[in-house]
Amino acid sequence: EDLDWFWTSFYYNTWTLDHAVGSVQPKPTGGAIVTIEDRSLAVFPATVRIRTRNGMDFVHEIPVSHWLAGNTSYEIDVASTAGAVSRIEIDPAGSAPDVDRSNNIWPQGR
Repeated sequence: EDLDWFWTSFYYNTWTLDHAVGSVQPKPTGGAIVTIEDRSLAVFPATVRIRTRNGMDFVHEIPVSHWLAGNTSYEIDVASTAGAVSRIEIDPAGSAPDVDRSNNIWPQGR
């Protein structure tokens, strides 16, 4: 596996990583459009855990290739059948070297 992105971001440069929950747009029929943002220069895959009010809990993986392509945001379409989104957490295991974890959880303070 090519890990050039890792060495470039964290060893050859002094870049930082900051993934954030950019927005959560509820859909009228249930579910939501969740936007995850990359607010930094370093690239890193992102794990996003989404919980809904009717008990669904699922994990979405954003591959590093998405950020390497120059994208600064990623949309996750939460199905209407999943119900209203109650919580979103980026990097629930706490393994990414994110410099600002305060923007990794939605809603804030939970």
